[in-house]
Amino acid sequence: MTVKPTPLELALGFARLSLQGFGGVGGQSRHVLVRDRRWLTEDEFAELSALCQALPGPNTGNLALMIGDRAAGTWGAICAMGGFAVPSTVLAILIAIALAKVSHLPRVAAVESAIVSAAAGLILASGARIAQRLTRAPLLLILAAAIVVAIDVARVPLVVAVVAGAPVAMLLSRVRFGR
Repeated sequence: MTVKPTPLELALGFARLSLQGFGGVGGQSRHVLVRDRRWLTEDEFAELSALCQALPGPNTGNLALMIGDRAAGTWGAICAMGGFAVPSTVLAILIAIALAKVSHLPRVAAVESAIVSAAAGLILASGARIAQRLTRAPLLLILAAAIVVAIDVARVPLVVAVVAGAPVAMLLSRVRFGR
């Protein structure tokens, strides 16, 4: 069962989410939106996340707009996106100002390396959680792996991979679920 958030809850929920990470909060968004807040079911999250990845812009920002619109129309979308964008933007500006003053120090490079490593781990963990849902659909899992190989190894442009892969995924999904 899901809960319908108010515009204020949307703003505060997405503000909290935006402050939990830099460079993407995919793994955290699933946890917050499905488990903590119960604004979406697992299936709704998987479907909306897939759609958000195909749209231009930040995935979680797109997700905020969609959830906000579903819950409270245009005002909900504005509150969700504002909550998502404003706090992290202000924090990023403040950090950039501070880093500009210490960028010449050798320890700053070491911290940057550690942050990159942590971000890579978060991305991998998030992808693994989403891929778990595909274990019940081996053909979709194979398609996802093929798309990753096409983009990463064969250097197929992302747009081409999405345009080619999305219809195949939709067809496989319809065959599997009888839609």
